[in-house]
Amino acid sequence: MNISTIDMPQAERVEVTEDTLTAVLSDGRTISAPLKWYPRLAHATAKERRNWRCTERGIRWPDLNENLSVEALFAGCPTEEKQKSDKTKPPVLDEPALVEGRLMEVNWACGTAELHYIPQRVVPLRFDPALNDDMRRLATQYVEIRGRGRFNDNDEWDIIYVEQITSTRSWSEPFDLDAFRNDPNPKIFDPDKVVTIDLTEEEWEAFHRAICEGRNV
Repeated sequence: MNISTIDMPQAERVEVTEDTLTAVLSDGRTISAPLKWYPRLAHATAKERRNWRCTERGIRWPDLNENLSVEALFAGCPTEEKQKSDKTKPPVLDEPALVEGRLMEVNWACGTAELHYIPQRVVPLRFDPALNDDMRRLATQYVEIRGRGRFNDNDEWDIIYVEQITSTRSWSEPFDLDAFRNDPNPKIFDPDKVVTIDLTEEEWEAFHRAICEGRNV
């Protein structure tokens, strides 16, 4: 069946789950397709998936540089082969990242995971297949993540691309007070090495709030 592009309905609502892309069209019809057909969407964060725009011929995700026509949805055309080379390509991230937290929701097929680093704070992770074994071995444990990331408008980690992951301690492991007291290389406060910085009132409030949140962990 041929469908005229002129008569093609527009997408009025788009929903992306972990395995399905669904578009509700202006003529009342609903089209669904496997998410694995569109690798850029499959490997995107939830925030990137939600940021879509209706275009004259289909749907655009500006954060992912992904364009999908309604005509292609009707035809059931996957873009897997076209985007195969992008599967493990790291996103453009500018900030060096060193974060500790609990490693959760590891998905080796998609190269994604989550790091729960303070109460109610979660940062999405992406990693190369070369780290699959480490991510599998350290899943659910307390880890240190090194890599590059991106901050959102609230100065929180929006995403981190993992370059190195190491185990620090089990999430449920109790604090060893005796080991802390008998540490042969204790961390000692040295007033001669104190660095002072000038903060605005807003920056000080943000710093103070972070300290208070840390104390409540």
